[in-house]
Amino acid sequence: MSREWIIQPLDTLFFRDGMSFGMGETGWLESIFPPAPQTIQGFMRYAILRAHCKSDDIFKCESCKHKEGCNLPEAIGSQKEFDYGLLDIYGPYLFKDDKRYYPAPLDIMEDEKGALLLVPSDEQVNCDIGNAHLPATGQRAVKPMKGWISEDAFTTYLEGIVPSGKQDILNDTEFFEKEPKVGIKRKYESHGVETGMLYSIVPLRLREGKDKKRVEIRFRVNGIAGDLEPKTPATIKFGGEGKVVKLSIDNYPSASNAGISANRKIKMVLLQPADFDGAWYPCDFIETTDDKGAACWTGQIHGVDLKLISACTGKAQKIGGFDMARKENKPMRSYVPAGSVYYFEVTGGDPSNLAVEGKIGLNSKIGFGHYRLGRW
Repeated sequence: MSREWIIQPLDTLFFRDGMSFGMGETGWLESIFPPAPQTIQGFMRYAILRAHCKSDDIFKCESCKHKEGCNLPEAIGSQKEFDYGLLDIYGPYLFKDDKRYYPAPLDIMEDEKGALLLVPSDEQVNCDIGNAHLPATGQRAVKPMKGWISEDAFTTYLEGIVPSGKQDILNDTEFFEKEPKVGIKRKYESHGVETGMLYSIVPLRLREGKDKKRVEIRFRVNGIAGDLEPKTPATIKFGGEGKVVKLSIDNYPSASNAGISANRKIKMVLLQPADFDGAWYPCDFIETTDDKGAACWTGQIHGVDLKLISACTGKAQKIGGFDMARKENKPMRSYVPAGSVYYFEVTGGDPSNLAVEGKIGLNSKIGFGHYRLGRW
């Protein structure tokens, strides 16, 4: 059974992106939101270790004097890169007014007439990747409908139904507000300020919903035995400033993960950033051309042969992090951002073997590459 971890903020939250923030480089740093899966796995493993580890120096399993009979490394992994044990994380996502919200797919557009969906053009367009079938809207001038889509609206969107608009897709201001704050370096001896050392960061305060409860950050977890979960409710530090949040854990409502049916045209929507080893398309897909000379990429997902004919992706997202065990920065990697959409045609195999939900790419055990499948 999946379990849902619920993070309820008690103060502002701050999550750094990959921008350098050294002295003399920049004096302004925005918070990214939502936090990356990298941050979520660190929070979860820290919560479990804090609840069970007998060593004062957690994350140091190899040198722990109390490791005899301990099954934590088997369950949640070790400090070795990409060793996450039995963890299987989906998320994070937002929860407001009894609804789950996900980043809006990037193929949802709007103009003065309302919302519409992009679909790959039948005509080839000469671009930097060659002659390709690009997503298009005909002659309408449109812009992306950015924001957060409710779970119900997202489910109908995957069936090809255009969201109704603002009531289905909410913008950032419905979930949080920015609270910039200023700091300056002070001299140790005199407590006077140092010239040129003014800086600002922009934490976020999650808003209250109709039920007067603040927006929550949630994620679901498979693979962790109940006796390893921390006792909740509990308070734990979270985010770049170490602000305290309230943690609770509950059962995740069971949901069907049936196949995508016999539809031969499938689109994959990323709910979390995906690591395709620096590429914009899935790992192990090979660039080729179709019978009309258009660029495409062929590969397999769960044994089903697919032809990638088009995509609607955002700007590459840089994600790094901080290694708490080694006390050093993690390498920066490029990810395809959440909301990106890939358009496939099935060329072999049974599409019903494709579950409507899954994960793809590198580092997927901790939540990267979480996707849902629909039709176009």
